[in-house]
Amino acid sequence: MDAEIHVHKNPSLADEAIDISITGLNKFQKVSLHASSKLANGAVFESTSHYIADNLGCIDLRSHKSYGGTYEGIWPMGPISFMTPSSFNKRKHERFLIKDPMKPFTIKLQVFDSFIPEMVENTNKYKKLTDFDIIRTYVTPQVIEQEIHEGKIRGTLYLPTKSGKYPGVISMSGGYPGAMKHKAAILASHGFVALALRFFGTDDLPSTVEGIDLAYFIDAARFLKNHPNVQGRNGVGIIANCAGAVFAFAAATCAPDGLFGCVVAISGWFFSFTNFEYDGKKWKSMLSFENFKPGPEGTYIYDIDKNQNNPSMLSRLTLPDDSHFAFYKRLHTAYMFVHGGEDADLNNNSLKIESVARDFLKSYNHPNYQFVFYPKAGHLIEHAYFPFARIAWTLKLPRFFGGQQPYHSIAQEDSWPKILKFVQTNLMKNCHKL
Repeated sequence: MDAEIHVHKNPSLADEAIDISITGLNKFQKVSLHASSKLANGAVFESTSHYIADNLGCIDLRSHKSYGGTYEGIWPMGPISFMTPSSFNKRKHERFLIKDPMKPFTIKLQVFDSFIPEMVENTNKYKKLTDFDIIRTYVTPQVIEQEIHEGKIRGTLYLPTKSGKYPGVISMSGGYPGAMKHKAAILASHGFVALALRFFGTDDLPSTVEGIDLAYFIDAARFLKNHPNVQGRNGVGIIANCAGAVFAFAAATCAPDGLFGCVVAISGWFFSFTNFEYDGKKWKSMLSFENFKPGPEGTYIYDIDKNQNNPSMLSRLTLPDDSHFAFYKRLHTAYMFVHGGEDADLNNNSLKIESVARDFLKSYNHPNYQFVFYPKAGHLIEHAYFPFARIAWTLKLPRFFGGQQPYHSIAQEDSWPKILKFVQTNLMKNCHKL
């Protein structure tokens, strides 16, 4: 009997758990399970795990542990979640980004006799027993993509093709020019109309985040709420990472009641980091992103301690009114904060930021907010089963973002369904089920 890899569902969504098993081995045979994926830019991500077959010659990742390699222990999705940039890539510190989410991507599984090294430049020198191509996708066949050039609004819209009205969500990244479209695409696969909003660094938009008009985000929300496929009774939502979350808080603060139903801020904050202005009101810059200090492996870390107002020293009573956004006064907008305790981009101040936000929300008797905190997760918290990035290129610098495995992957698996439920619940409450 020949060795064979079994995957219970193929293709599958990129945030979906799949069952992986191997049969046809010798009893108690030592093998290596190697996973690899090659992105459009040529970067390779890979993981290697060491398993021992049972007395029937079988390995089931749901119940068998890895004895070494990239990870140890029982991790059913370990081959995917624990993939890291190959040490043989031309450029170090690549990030696993699928830039065209309408196209599926492949993760190749290979089983090798005996335990092999964690990083493998040429697998041909090892005895391969079998292989299997896992096909992952960000969109179901019922999702379509539309480019948006509506007035000043620039983005990519993903929406289900089935007739009806769906909750509308804006997806925004942080210090990444253009838009990371994969999250909006997978949101549409879960029944949302999702706009991957671009707000700097591309098209005819500002080249940097300096001086962006907050009206842009409010106009984008109005566009989405008024879309014929959007159920806008409770407004629209925003799911935003990093600096994108700051713009989300700013927009929610300035927008008319009823426009934003909820905001999910992932690794974000609500202090002004540039000179914001909306309808005559101005916010001064509290944080500067020009100060960096050396990080591990030749990286850079944002040096928050060099700011005049260090968030670690702030409280609700000392935070200047003109340097933060009073999102907490918008009682009809629900808020969810998702942070990692080892977020190096916030200099590990995320718990303090949550504490100040909680004090503000309590002081105004805000009725609807959640805090989700993971002590050993880093800055780049993505959807479930997204390969962890401790270091990534941002604005032409290799930035250290922190976090530890397996804790960061656990955070992603735990937070993603909570985010989906939070947004769905708040945008569709008191609406007739379609």
